[in-house]
Parts: sequence; structure tokens; C-alpha cells
Amino acid sequence: ALRLRLPLSLETLPAAWAVRVGGSGTRAGQDYRQVPVLVAWHAVPGTAWMVIAKTDRAEVLAPLRQQAWLIAAAALFALIASACAAWVLLRRRDMAQRLALLGVRLREADAIQTSERKFRTLIDNLPDIAWHKDAAGVYVSCNRRYAEALHLDSEAIAGQRDDDFYPPELAAKYQADDQRVLDTGLELDSEEHWLKDGQPVWLHTRKAPVLDNDGRCVGTIGIARDVTAHKQAELALQAYRERLEVLVRERTADLEAANADLEGFSYSVSHDLRAPLRAIDGFAAILREDYAAKLDAEGLRLFQVVSDNARKMGQLIDDILAFSRAGRRELQQAELDMAALVGEVWQGLDEARWPGREVDANPRDLRLGKLPSARGDPVAIRQVWLNLLGNALKFTRGRAPAVIEVGGRREGAENWYYVKDNGAGFDPAYSAKLFGLFSRLHGMDEFEGTGVGLAIVKRFIAKHGGRVWAEGRVGEGATFWFSLPAAEGEE
Repeated sequence: ALRLRLPLSLETLPAAWAVRVGGSGTRAGQDYRQVPVLVAWHAVPGTAWMVIAKTDRAEVLAPLRQQAWLIAAAALFALIASACAAWVLLRRRDMAQRLALLGVRLREADAIQTSERKFRTLIDNLPDIAWHKDAAGVYVSCNRRYAEALHLDSEAIAGQRDDDFYPPELAAKYQADDQRVLDTGLELDSEEHWLKDGQPVWLHTRKAPVLDNDGRCVGTIGIARDVTAHKQAELALQAYRERLEVLVRERTADLEAANADLEGFSYSVSHDLRAPLRAIDGFAAILREDYAAKLDAEGLRLFQVVSDNARKMGQLIDDILAFSRAGRRELQQAELDMAALVGEVWQGLDEARWPGREVDANPRDLRLGKLPSARGDPVAIRQVWLNLLGNALKFTRGRAPAVIEVGGRREGAENWYYVKDNGAGFDPAYSAKLFGLFSRLHGMDEFEGTGVGLAIVKRFIAKHGGRVWAEGRVGEGATFWFSLPAAEGEE
């Protein structure tokens, strides 16, 4: 090397660079071998010499390259490991998602199967027949009742059409009904009637559309109930009603004939019986007046008895006719001012029934309480008040003073009215007999009367839809009640 000579103009030579620059330093370059080298130089003090040290760059970088390769390999391995780990994680997550989705689908499938079994069990145990058809009218399924009605298996019905089971006319009707449901998308109710084994059969059928997710009709479902028993009962009831109407017309004719006979009887009683009674009473009066000198006291008394009984017979005839008219009278409904009606009846009572009597300190006084208005027949209700107030006057004979009280109150949808007195009263054990025809709880020698007045009261009140009842005790007076429908709008 000491004999090698190279020009300083080659700046790539580390020695040329060191001589030119001088001092000290480091540099990369090429030596005379044209090999990359790393150079460090330093001037030797006091001389023109330079100390230059060099080494091949490849030799210096060899350990670094080895470490770089190791680092690169490690990085590559780490990258590959990371990629593998990420791939595994992705695979695991994808697998977990697939498993979760599969679990959901399995649960959904199980739920669908369970729902299908429940639906099938429900449909098969319906008392009615049920079926499902597609849009072409082909049976998809049916329940057990339908299969039994056709004497076939459910599997044998699937895939068939109505033409395979029913007569052409009936099959055409079913297909037309199905098409109507498919065209309109609406439910359809119909009643069907035909003969089965020679016996009439009625079915009530309802059909409905089956829709897909887009709302299009893709088939029909139907359910039919056998209403033969109900229809037969309805027809039997209709026949019974027609027969009943015939019977009513016949009975009405009979009743009208009976009423006509009763009218004739009433006319006969009113005219033919009154004349003999008037004659008996008149002749008895003549005998008492013209032959009084020839008759002793007993004879006069006996003729007086004849006259009194003739008058009683006449009164009984009047009361029987009044009772008969009460049953036949057509009620005329009107709003009634009860207070005014009672006052009018009380003022019109014959003073001969209580001459010289003291009624509550004044013969014309009446304890009149609140009387709610009602709806009823004015003539009939007037007769009711007349009979009840007349009874109160009659049975308070001997009381000083006689106290008669009239009042009423609202009870639900009806009004209650009463007439109360402090008269003879009655035994409560016989209260149910008071309103019977000819029923009397007192002897004729105690109180006059025919036992018809209260029966008329009961008949009139019953025709108004009301009730009658009485309360009392012997010697402590009595209270007679009756009810009537309340007037409209009254509270």
C-alpha cells in the first residue's frame, strides 16, 4: 500500500479528501478498490503527514444488517401472528354470530312449531269445520271435523278442489264466494242449506282473505257451523207463533162473544132486576103508610126490613155493575194532579154519610199531605179515591174526632199514596182478603157495604200496573196504600 500512488484529484478517495480538508474528521467514500468505506483522519502535529484510518462499510454494517434482519423477521412474525390472531378472533366472532343466529333461528323454528301444534290442536278441536285454500281454490289444509264430515283423511283433502267433493252447483257457489273474498279482500258471511242423506242441513259460513307481507290476497280461510238444530227450532217456533196467532184470534173471538154476553147480562141486571126491586120497595112503603094503623110495631119493622134489603140489593147490583165496568174499561192515560183530585172527591162526598159528625174538629177538614203527580186514567183514579175516602168515613163512625189523613211519596219509578184513618181497623192476619170481591171483615149490623169497593180499587190499580196493600190493627185504625207509575220528568 505504501507504494501505491493515486492522484489527489479523486475526491472519492478518503486520503485525497483528508489532505484537501486538513485537520480531522470523518467521511464515507470509496477507496482505491472502489469499495465503499468509512474514513476518519487526523493531522499529525508538526509534520505534513495525515493519519487516516478506514474500514469497509460492509464490515461495519454487517452486525447492524444482521440485527435489522432479525428485527424485520421478528416484526414480520409479530405481524403474521397479529394477523393470525385477528383472523382467529374474527373467525370466532363470526362463528359466535352464526351460532347466535342459529340459536335464534332454532328458537324461532321451535316457537313456530309449538305455535303450529297449538294452532293445529285448536283447529282440530273446534266444534265447527275449518279449512284453508290457496288463491287457485286448492285445499291447503283442513281440521279434523271437516275431514270427518267428508269421510276422508285430512291428507287426502289437501291438494283437492271443491269439484272433487261437492255437486257442481254447490262447488260453483263455493268457488264464487272464494273469488269474491279474493277480489274484495273482505270477510263474507253466508247461510247454506242442502239435503244430506235426505235430511235438511243448514250451515252458517264465514270466509276471510289470507294476506302476504305485501298485503296481497294469496288464499282464503273459512269456518262453518252446523246450525241445523237452531234453524229447526226457529222454524218450529215460527210455526208455533203462527198457531198461537190462530189461537189468539179464536180466543179473542170467544172473549168478544163472552163480553157481548156480559154486556147483555149487565143490561138485563140493570133493567130487569131493578124494576122488581123498586116495586118491592115501593109496595113496602105504601103498606107502611096506608096500613100503618092496622099493623103493629113488629109488622112495621118487618116492612122496614123488606125496604132496607131491597135497597141493599139495588146497591149490590150497582156495585157489581161498577166492578164489571172496571174490568172492561179502556184506560185513558193523562197527567194527574193528585192533590186537586183528592180535594174534589172529598168535597163531593155526600154529607148524608156523616151527618153531624166531627171529622178532625171540622166536618170539612182533611189532613192532606204532599201528593206527587202521577200518570193514569182520571175517571178510574177518581173512583179509587172515592172508594178509599168513603171507607175511611164509614169506618171512623163513632170516633170523636175522626182523623183522616191522605199523603204520598216517590219510591223509585213509582209513587205511593195512602189513606189513613183512626177508625175500626182490622186484624192484620186477614189483610190479604180485604181486596177480594164480596170480602167483608165486619158484619152488616156494624158497617153497611157490599164488599165490592176495595175489589174495584184493586182492579183499577192493577190495570195501571200498580199494587194495593193495607196495614192496620183492630180498634187502632187502618192505612190503605196503592202505587202508580210516576209522571214523566218528575223527581
